[in-house]
Amino acid sequence: MNKRYGWVRLPEIAKIERCRTGVIYPELTIYIQVSACAKNSTEKWHITEAAGELPGKYAAVIPTIPVLPWYLKEALEYSADEFFCRYIGSNINIQMELFDLYLLPFHSDLNEQAHVVNTLKPIKDDIEYTKQEIEKVKNIKKWFMGKLMI
Repeated sequence: MNKRYGWVRLPEIAKIERCRTGVIYPELTIYIQVSACAKNSTEKWHITEAAGELPGKYAAVIPTIPVLPWYLKEALEYSADEFFCRYIGSNINIQMELFDLYLLPFHSDLNEQAHVVNTLKPIKDDIEYTKQEIEKVKNIKKWFMGKLMI
């Protein structure tokens, strides 16, 4: 890849494999559910917090070039809705060969990748904090409703 930014197909920067029993995937491995996939979830791509096995219902992304894992996850997530709409549709499983068609935005420079991650981090933190706040308010409401009805 000679340019610093552009759209690439996933196989140009990584290989994707169906997770297998007995294989230990390293910390910060990016993965997606391919069997009975969760099409309606807000985040389709996930990242491991520790090394370990992943169940066979997932597929793992193994980068073939230097890339920051958090950046790659964000780039994959950015184009996930279009990919699902175009290639998955109403199917409940993702065929592995469809990942050859997965198009994502990509910065080849690691410093630019870090800049993108650092720019998005406060936004993601705010979203997570707001989700926690909403959950706390729901619990308070539930408690009050329980006290209201005798």
